Amino acid sequence: MTRHLAVVRVSAAANSFGSAVADREAFARGEWAEGEAALAAGAAAGHELAAVEAFIGARADWRVSVLRNAATDLVAPLDDDLFTDLQNEIQAKLAGGRWDAVYLALHGAAVTTRRVRPELGLIAAVRSVIEGAPLGASFDVHANMAPEAARYLTYASGARSAAAAQRRSAAARVLEALARTAEGRLKPVGAVVKAFAMLPGVDLPSEDAARAGGPMAEVQALARGLEQGAVLDVSAFTGFAYADTPDAGAAGMAYADADTAAARRAAQAVAAALSERRAAFWAGAPRDFADLPYIKVPPDLRPRP
Repeated sequence: MTRHLAVVRVSAAANSFGSAVADREAFARGEWAEGEAALAAGAAAGHELAAVEAFIGARADWRVSVLRNAATDLVAPLDDDLFTDLQNEIQAKLAGGRWDAVYLALHGAAVTTRRVRPELGLIAAVRSVIEGAPLGASFDVHANMAPEAARYLTYASGARSAAAAQRRSAAARVLEALARTAEGRLKPVGAVVKAFAMLPGVDLPSEDAARAGGPMAEVQALARGLEQGAVLDVSAFTGFAYADTPDAGAAGMAYADADTAAARRAAQAVAAALSERRAAFWAGAPRDFADLPYIKVPPDLRPRP
C-alpha cells in the first residue's frame, strides 16, 4: 500500500521594529521552489527538507510531494499579500490531492504586515482542507508558540538549538511520528503551555556547547527526562523577542501516545522551568531588548531593565 505525504516549508522570522519587509524578492534571494528543486535546496542547506529526503529514501511505501519551500534570511514582517497568495497556493494544492499525512516545516516567529499569527492561520487553514488526516509540524527553538496550535496539530516537535542540524532532527521526529500515526501504530495528542517569561531572542548555543551548562541546557535535560512512558516528545521554546506579538515568549510543548493529561503535565513542567530561569536567561542580554517599543506583547511579559 502506497501512502501519500505532502510537505510545505515556510521559514521566516520577524523583527517587528525595523522598516524592512520580506517581499517576493526577499524570498527569491532565499529559497522559493517546489518538488525536486526544493529537495535539492534542502540537501544543500541541511535543514528540514534534508530530513524529508532521508524519509523518502527509507520509506519506499510512501510517496512524497514537496508542495512549496519558501524561506528568507531577512528578519522582517512578511508582505501580507505575499503570505495570502502563499497560503492560497498551499490550500489549492492540498485540495487537489488525497493525503495520508501533511508535514509543515515552520519557523514559528513570523508576522506579516497585517497579521500577528500567520503561521497559526496557515496551520488552521491546512487542517480545514485535509480534515482528519495526520498533520505534523516542526518549529525553530525561537518559535513564539500559540497554545491553540495543539488543537490542530496531530504531532509537533521543536528544534533544541538554532542549528540547522537541530531543525533537521526535529523534522525527522515529526516525519516518523506522522508515518506511525497514518499506519495506525500511534495515537498522539499534544499540549502547548506558555511560560510566564519572554526571553532574549539571541542565538542559543549548539547542543554540544549547551552541554557545558546554562539555563537552556538545564531545561533541555529536564525535557529529555520527561520523555518516558506515554510521553513521546517534549520541546522547549525561548520565543523571539523581536516579534511583537501576543504569543511572544517562552513555552513548553509535549506530545504523548493517547494520554492528553501526560502531555499537558510535561508541557507544564517545561514551561515552569523556563519561567523559573527567566533571570538567568536575561543575564548579560543586550539592553536593547528592554528598550523596544512593545505594543502587542502582554505587559507582564515584557523585558525588565
